[in-house]
Amino acid sequence: MATLRSLKIKTSTCKRLVKELHSYEKEVESEAAKTAKMKENGADPYDLKQQENVLGESRMMIPDCRKRLESSLADLKATLAELEELNQKEGAEIEDARTTISQVEKLFPTSSTSESEVLKSIPWTASASLLVLFKLGYPLGSETAFGMAIMACIGAVVVGFGASVVVGPRKDL
Repeated sequence: MATLRSLKIKTSTCKRLVKELHSYEKEVESEAAKTAKMKENGADPYDLKQQENVLGESRMMIPDCRKRLESSLADLKATLAELEELNQKEGAEIEDARTTISQVEKLFPTSSTSESEVLKSIPWTASASLLVLFKLGYPLGSETAFGMAIMACIGAVVVGFGASVVVGPRKDL
């Protein structure tokens, strides 16, 4: 059962993850600038390689943080909806949660992009896969849909060599 305390905790979690995401983005910017400066100055290849590794590690943190933020946002929305069903629609915690949700949603691309715009920008095998996933209810902006489309492209190549590949959610779970 959702409580105002759990709502407050989930709101704070979202806020913390937003700050963490912004700090990782700033870190990537500064490391990229440092790498570019090292390249301009003709730095030692070993040092340059080490700096590129640091930059790569910094870049890898952003998708992980975004996934955690998406998950946290979903939890916050569910808790808020639960409280609203229990007729707790007013209060400082509720307003703070709503504000946080709107701020976090601005960070993520919406799936309001039209089907044709998305499908024109990717290879036809991925387009077909994404169209099927969209019709099945996956939002076009989701990482799951793009991951499955990529797997379908790989599957199309493998099928061309005589193997069969099935891509999609498991039905037996």
